[in-house]
Amino acid sequence: LYTKWFDCETHLNFFDWLKQTDQGGNLPSVAYLDPSQRWRYTVTFDGGVLKYPVDNGDSVTFGTPRFKTAFTGIGFAIWVADSKGTFYAGNNQVNEFHHSSFMAGEAVFGAGEWAVANGKIIFMTHKTGHYRTPNSRLIDIVRILSRVTDVSETVFELLNSQGRFRYCRGKHILQANFS
Repeated sequence: LYTKWFDCETHLNFFDWLKQTDQGGNLPSVAYLDPSQRWRYTVTFDGGVLKYPVDNGDSVTFGTPRFKTAFTGIGFAIWVADSKGTFYAGNNQVNEFHHSSFMAGEAVFGAGEWAVANGKIIFMTHKTGHYRTPNSRLIDIVRILSRVTDVSETVFELLNSQGRFRYCRGKHILQANFS
């Protein structure tokens, strides 16, 4: 379809051309949430325990055993933090629901994957296919999280300057006092 659009004489961009010519009907489409839909994915913190919303408007202790991501698989969820420090989490579904879905493609403070058990973050990365959360931002997120939940034993995956993954506990990141 892209080649067909490129070869035709239109002033429309590719996506507008798809809509106008009704040719994009079978293309996969990544969901974008509007603000009224985000509550279903909002992670809250209650006494240091991560909570996740359920359909009746209540919340339950958050855990990721039934979640899945494209990178890591079962037992992990994708997460995004917005500029206000609100965290969102959900399943990653290729071509359907990505990190960019939560904030409708807009900028985020950080994003990645995490494993959560009984409301406690066990493991957290900054792996995404869309956003590029630098180590310094993940360290900022460790600080933010430490104000609302205990991350001292959480393992964080960081990428070193040689492109290798390093694994650090939250307490060591906080003690190192990175600037």
